[in-house]
Amino acid sequence: MDDSDFPDDGVLVRKAAGGCEASFRCLFDRYYEEIRNFAYQRCHCVDSAGDITQAVFIKVASSLPRFRHQSSFRSWLYKIALNQIRDHLRGRIRYNRKIEICEREAADGGGSAPQAPDALLRAIELVESLPESLREAVVLVCAQGLSHGEAAVILGCAEGTVSWKLSEARRFLRRPERSTES
Repeated sequence: MDDSDFPDDGVLVRKAAGGCEASFRCLFDRYYEEIRNFAYQRCHCVDSAGDITQAVFIKVASSLPRFRHQSSFRSWLYKIALNQIRDHLRGRIRYNRKIEICEREAADGGGSAPQAPDALLRAIELVESLPESLREAVVLVCAQGLSHGEAAVILGCAEGTVSWKLSEARRFLRRPERSTES
């Protein structure tokens, strides 16, 4: 297959905004797993990640005709996903208990949360111990592999601010008293 078999996002977005279902399906197929993984990294629950991802693509489908192409489609998609995730997390009574809730569901047979090694669980705990504004930057850049510029667009801040947030996150995680705060 040559590159013409894989149109860029801009072409697909314009066609999908005009009602082309095949173009929307191509965007969906291209980004579904990436957005679901992002949602899972933020909520740590397979079922919630799936629900969030569905909500994201419903929102994208209804908002696509209003997409202004001022940023990349991927950045715009992540911004929608981040807002859906924030809404989802706000709905929880205690954000820090979300891992325990999903583990309990899996133990009861109600979920299919993957089993993670202790080191991975510790890494998740460390990221979760960060203040929300720092945590979002860390997940977008370190876990999702977005550039500082892409993360800046999604978070609505300057690229330098993303770099600062990552630096602050490292500094926060190095603090000896941090282990007693979580």
